[in-house]
Amino acid sequence: MKKRIVRAMVLGALAAFGSACAEGSPPDGDGGAGQGGQGGSASCRKADDCSPPANPCEAAICEDGACAAAPVPAGTPTPEQKPGDCVVQQCDGAGEVIPVAENSDVPVDGNPCTSDVCTSGIGSNPPVATGTACGDAGSICDGNGACVECLTAADCPGSDTTCQSRTCVMGGCGVDNAAAGTPLPSQMPGDCTKTVCDGSGGTSPEVDDSDVPVDGNACTADVCAAGSPSNPPLALDAACNQSGGKVCNGAGLCVQCNAGAQCPSGVCAAGVCKAASCADGVENGSETDVDCGGAGCPPCGVGESCLVPADCHGGLCTAGLCQPPAVVATSPADAATGAPVTSTVAVTFSGAMDPATLTAQTTVGPCTGAVQVSTDGFATCLGFAAALPVMSGNGAVATWTPSPALSYGTTYRVRVAATAKGTDGTALAAAYTSSVGFGTATPPTSAPCSSSVVISQIYGGGGNSGATYKNDFIELHNRGGTSVNLAGWSVQYASATGTTWLVTNLSGTLAPGGYYLVQQAGGSSGMAMPASDATGTTNMSASAGKIALVNATAALSGGCPSGAKILDFVGYGTTATCFKGSGVAPGASSAAQSTQRLAAACTDTGDNKADFATASVAPRNSTTMASACACAGDITANESDQPYELDFCNVQSPVSLTVSAAAMTPVIYGRAYEAGVTEAADASAALKVEVGFGPANINPTTQSGWQFFPATYNAQVGNDDEYKGSFLAPALPGAYRYAYRMTLDGTRWTYCDLNGAGSGAGLSFEVTQLPALTVVP
Repeated sequence: MKKRIVRAMVLGALAAFGSACAEGSPPDGDGGAGQGGQGGSASCRKADDCSPPANPCEAAICEDGACAAAPVPAGTPTPEQKPGDCVVQQCDGAGEVIPVAENSDVPVDGNPCTSDVCTSGIGSNPPVATGTACGDAGSICDGNGACVECLTAADCPGSDTTCQSRTCVMGGCGVDNAAAGTPLPSQMPGDCTKTVCDGSGGTSPEVDDSDVPVDGNACTADVCAAGSPSNPPLALDAACNQSGGKVCNGAGLCVQCNAGAQCPSGVCAAGVCKAASCADGVENGSETDVDCGGAGCPPCGVGESCLVPADCHGGLCTAGLCQPPAVVATSPADAATGAPVTSTVAVTFSGAMDPATLTAQTTVGPCTGAVQVSTDGFATCLGFAAALPVMSGNGAVATWTPSPALSYGTTYRVRVAATAKGTDGTALAAAYTSSVGFGTATPPTSAPCSSSVVISQIYGGGGNSGATYKNDFIELHNRGGTSVNLAGWSVQYASATGTTWLVTNLSGTLAPGGYYLVQQAGGSSGMAMPASDATGTTNMSASAGKIALVNATAALSGGCPSGAKILDFVGYGTTATCFKGSGVAPGASSAAQSTQRLAAACTDTGDNKADFATASVAPRNSTTMASACACAGDITANESDQPYELDFCNVQSPVSLTVSAAAMTPVIYGRAYEAGVTEAADASAALKVEVGFGPANINPTTQSGWQFFPATYNAQVGNDDEYKGSFLAPALPGAYRYAYRMTLDGTRWTYCDLNGAGSGAGLSFEVTQLPALTVVP
């Protein structure tokens, strides 16, 4: 109340003072402040002249020249405030100071774990939420207003390990170390160590020889030695089963083998079992000795092991060992009879031979060469068309063609020198000489070509084991001088005792002297046939059967058919029930032989037994060179044992001649003896005598190519008639032979050589005994 009265008084004085000032003269008269009376108000002209009142809610005013105080407006804050008390001191407009709630004036206690809050003018510091960061790195509020390091171990820095884990005790972080020796859950396998805790939160290695280094190799050991890992190889031949292997190689690899004994083939190379071969240095597979013998390998040499002849180079296997090559057969065969005079001479060896070691002489004369053919105990030998043979039968058969050809009714022996060698260079163990020799057929008793087309060759061994050719065949030959149309004809076959005939039809034309090949059924062995002219499916026997040439295609009937339609008929083999003439033709004794008509298929006496012989099979077809037969020519009487063969004749002299080309030869003498004809003096009218010459490689008794000229009676010498003659020598220089020939009937001739020929005992015609004629320019 007192404050308000005083204030009113002051305000009144200030107002009066102001009024006086307004009139322009201060009350004291000197323009300055007047002296206030005791207890009076100061004088003023404006509020700035007044001292501020002590009451912060009052402001000095100059009222009527006197200083007074007036309340400031309500809401004016006082100068003095207490921070953080949640109130503001302000004036109430009546000069009084009053507190007013101020919630922004929070009580800041500086604790990051408490909040600073004013609520309706009341201050407080409640704790913040648990887990609130305190501000320092890693600090956290505990919910009670305290800032701590942790509430749980996870709040602590770092991370837990097997050997050390974080702890939180009473808000402070710490660590707990695992006991020394505690193993870590994750270990490096196969390093022979174990990582454990060291008791101080760290780790340390510890030897663990049970932690072996497993390398997955079956041929190495997994070893730890005092903490040191290794994989040493297992011992040689230790069992394994990796990568197809079976045994360890001692160097840590699983292989198929370490030695040949561990392989089926007996061959081990670089740990691998090799297939048997012919160059592996081991006897394996089908071999009979090291790299030889058996199927697929070269034959073995002499002294090496064998099971069959084919295992040996020489083709001979005796007591399980290969022997040197040997002669196993000749063709014509030793002791054979009736061989055609056109025969080739073949030698079959036990194995493949080197043809260069099988040379033969090419001219008649003293025996030379590795292979020889002789009629006089090898004093002289035949010549051949070529020195080297034609090889066949996988190199085991050597064939030569006699030049001149063989003679009728003569025995020939074959000799093979020990210088003959197999393809491996091994010579024969011993020379070969035929013990008996082969005999040739006797000459025909009548002129050839009494009919035209004939069956000329029969081969039933085609495709058999050891066969030369894969197919059977029947060969025909036109012996005549005109072509023959075979349309509507057939060849027919029946077994040796059969009555059923199998028909193969023919076609085309057969030229004069030509051949015609009819192929029949076959097998797997042997070489392919030459091109056939007709083809059938008849399976023929090699050893015995019956063949008919028919000018019709209807099948014959019966075991021994007959009739004009049968143009030729051959029964061959000893069991054939039908044949032409006195007996059967011979059957082949092997699949390399055939039954062949004599004299290049010209002989036809109407007798199967006389007209055929066996020889090495040699099929001929329509492309083969024609071989015309002398259908109305001379007949050889030598070795016929017929009455028309002279008892004796020879070339008397000279024993050889050398003349100039186209010059007349000197007189040549010859003698003849025939009982009941030549004993009487003077010439016999029954005897016709000729002298002639021909090439040295032609046999006048079995080949054409000689020329003969009449000779005249010269003298009676005992019971012999001696003749003389000469001729004009050929114009072409070269080597020739000359001879006499004599006949009793003008057709059938006895040919004469130097040492005598004829039907007399011990006499035979020999081409080696024909005198030489040398024609010089």
